[in-house]
Amino acid sequence: MTRLEELQLLDHKVVQEFLHTGQSAAIPDNLQDYIRKINAVPSIVHYNGAAVSRCIKALRTEFPDLSYSQARGIYEDAMNFFYMDNTVTSDAWDNYYADQFDKLARLSLAMNKPEAAQRAFAKAHELRTRSTDRIKPGDWAPPTFIISDKIRPEQLGYSKQNLYDIARKAESGFYKNLIEGLPIPDKEKERLFAEAEVEDAAFEDLTTD
Repeated sequence: MTRLEELQLLDHKVVQEFLHTGQSAAIPDNLQDYIRKINAVPSIVHYNGAAVSRCIKALRTEFPDLSYSQARGIYEDAMNFFYMDNTVTSDAWDNYYADQFDKLARLSLAMNKPEAAQRAFAKAHELRTRSTDRIKPGDWAPPTFIISDKIRPEQLGYSKQNLYDIARKAESGFYKNLIEGLPIPDKEKERLFAEAEVEDAAFEDLTTD
């Protein structure tokens, strides 16, 4: 489990109390240090913008014990924690810039520029909602193929079938009656009969002159 995942599991009130008092008996020391660093990122972004290099430089100035790669990891975790989830996601960036458009909209209203405010609010709304239409990498996964002579069908949830029983059912007309009873068009039934190799199926010709 990553430190970001550990942080996400903590109760929000416990984290807030720690940030307010600087002490917590419920949070491990190493995670306390991580929280202090990740909590510094929003103010750095506020004053320096979201440019990665500037934020990393500011983080390392505030926390000299951080290497460049560690500071970059803290920055990415903070962006994902405060603005969305996981190296920084498109959703996180959309939400960050939606916040900036909200600020611009409020500034435009204060300057008595309602049209500019409306455009900024509309852009903020677009950024916040378009993530619902975005395909997430985790939504798609390649099929899993298992090739082994040691796995039985029963282990994968399939029931074992006896070839004699299958042949007997075919000879007794079981599959013919099953397919004929399906509520599907005759064309589909013909296809199923062909795939099941049922040759004695009869069809009524419904075509008219």
